[in-house]
Amino acid sequence: MLVSTESSEGGATIAVSAVSLAALFALRLLMAKLPAALLIVVSAIGLSWAFDFAAHGIAVVGPIPAGLPSFEIPTPAFADIVRLLPAALGIFLVCFADEILTARSF
Repeated sequence: MLVSTESSEGGATIAVSAVSLAALFALRLLMAKLPAALLIVVSAIGLSWAFDFAAHGIAVVGPIPAGLPSFEIPTPAFADIVRLLPAALGIFLVCFADEILTARSF
């Protein structure tokens, strides 16, 4: 889990979130040509580093592993495949019918 929720006090986290959201909407209204979301994210990272938000009970993203994830082919359990098969068959039939109707129209 990447978000730290060790503190029982969520008011500070909600306050920081509300201020960030309000700033995002204000920037998008007042200065529409600026990349408002990028500015908010970068400024929040800087403020979190400068004021040590985690020490004050504000939930922050923890360490993120560097590099690309390892490549592996997923091997689902047979029970999972059996459970997904009816839904997959239904999706196939709907898509097939849609494509047939589209082909007929051309």
